[in-house]
Amino acid sequence: MLIIRDEQIRQLDEIAEEKFIDDLTLTVRDFHSDQVEDLNDEELRELVKIGAARARSHGLTFEDTIGAFVGWMFEFAPNFDEQENIKKCWRRKVLSRMTGSNLLSKPHRKKIGRKPKQCMTKRLGMTNQSP
Repeated sequence: MLIIRDEQIRQLDEIAEEKFIDDLTLTVRDFHSDQVEDLNDEELRELVKIGAARARSHGLTFEDTIGAFVGWMFEFAPNFDEQENIKKCWRRKVLSRMTGSNLLSKPHRKKIGRKPKQCMTKRLGMTNQSP
């Protein structure tokens, strides 16, 4: 019988987390190139890592919901989730749907559509822009 020790599981988790952060950093670089063009790879990776930790502090656990949160940090503001003018919207309409659910699964995508972004852009006084 194969026995995997706790230390080995911890190491595997660390490797998986590093790969996730690396992949998410590349995604942010691709999708938010204008916002991150002045950052080198190390700086961007550190911001993505901080964003992932912030997402987890809100109870987000799935990689796609953490990725969405980090993307919104670059789309709206690094502290978008703390801004008074969107805090209520964020908690009620977005976070409640993302916590413990897979935001990007087909049923959730159909149900949510563009409403989270529309809600936040409205609260920030921005015009709704196409992705």
